[in-house]
Amino acid sequence: PKAPLAIVMTRWHPDDLAGRVMAQEGIRTAGGRWELLHMPAIATEPDDPLGRSIGDPLPHPKIQEHDRAGALAHWENARNTNVPRDWFSMYQADPRPVEGAMVSGDILRQRRCYEFGTERPCAEANVVAVAIAPSGGGRDTAGIVGGYLGEDERLYVTHDWSERMKSEVWSRKACELAALIGADRFVIEKNYGGDLCQLAVRTAWVALAAEEQTERAAAIAEGRDPGELKYGPLIPRVVEVTARKNKILRAEPIAQQIIMDRMRFAAYLPAVEHQWQTFLPTSKESPGNLDACVYLGYDLLPMPASGGTQIQESPDQGVDLTRALSPSDGMMGGYGG
Repeated sequence: PKAPLAIVMTRWHPDDLAGRVMAQEGIRTAGGRWELLHMPAIATEPDDPLGRSIGDPLPHPKIQEHDRAGALAHWENARNTNVPRDWFSMYQADPRPVEGAMVSGDILRQRRCYEFGTERPCAEANVVAVAIAPSGGGRDTAGIVGGYLGEDERLYVTHDWSERMKSEVWSRKACELAALIGADRFVIEKNYGGDLCQLAVRTAWVALAAEEQTERAAAIAEGRDPGELKYGPLIPRVVEVTARKNKILRAEPIAQQIIMDRMRFAAYLPAVEHQWQTFLPTSKESPGNLDACVYLGYDLLPMPASGGTQIQESPDQGVDLTRALSPSDGMMGGYGG
C-alpha cells in the first residue's frame, strides 16, 4: 500500500502504456496523478527539467560537463545513424504516429521513381532549383532540398541536404548543391533575416567561385586538367518567399500534389518522406526538410488554369505565399500547359 510506481520505457507509439496512463489519469502539472520526467537527447521544450534551452544536448557521463559541442556531436551522430522513427522514439521519447498525417506511407512508396545503383532520371528536366528554409539562428534544421520540373509537368525531388546549421554553413551547402545539379534558381524563405538570406547565398557563391578559380589556376600551372567550371560568374536566379501561413495550411496543397501524382521522389530521401508521413497539426518541431520541399513545390509546379493564384509576386520581386490556396479553395483543379 502507498508504494510508488514508476514507468521507464522506450515509447514507440503515442498510445502506448505511458501515453494511456497520462491520457487517462493525467500528469501532476495539470492536476493529474503522474509526474512526467521528460529529458530528450535534444531539448525541445522551454520548461526542460534540466534547465536547458531548446536545442541543447543532454549531458553524457563520458563527456565533460561544459563540452556542449561534444555532447551535441554525440547525439547528432545518434540521429544520423538511426532512421527518424527510431531517433524520435529511443532518443527523444516522442513517438510519432504514422496514421492521420498528410500523406500515407503507401502513397509515398508509390511516388518513388528511383532505382538503387542507377542515376537514370525519372524525366527530362525543364527547370532545376534548390529550395532553402533557413534555420532560426542555427538551432533549428535548415532545409535544403533540390529537384526539378520534368517535361511531364511533374516535380521530382532529388536531394535533401538539410541539417541543423548556421547561415554561413547552409548558404555554402546550398550553393554546392546548386552547382552539383545545375540549378537554374534558388528559392529562399526570407522570414529569418530578410534580405540577409539572399546576401548569404550570393556571398557563398562568390567565395566558392573564387576558391574554384584558385584551384583551377594551380591545376593548370601543374599541368593537370582543371575540370569543368562549376561556379560561373552568374549566380542562379534567387526567388524569395515569405511564409506567413501556418505550416500545415501551406503544406496541405503540396501534399495533395503528392497524392495526385504530380510530385515524386527521384532518390532515397527517408527524412523528407518521414516528415510528410508524420507531420501533424499538433507537431511541435519545425520541419525544415518539409518546408523546403513545400517551397520547391510552390515555385516549380505549373500554375492552375483557373481557380485563383497560389503564388503572388510581391513588390520586391519576391514570392508571397500569403494567398496560397488550400485544397478547399479549388487549387487542385486542372493545370494549364
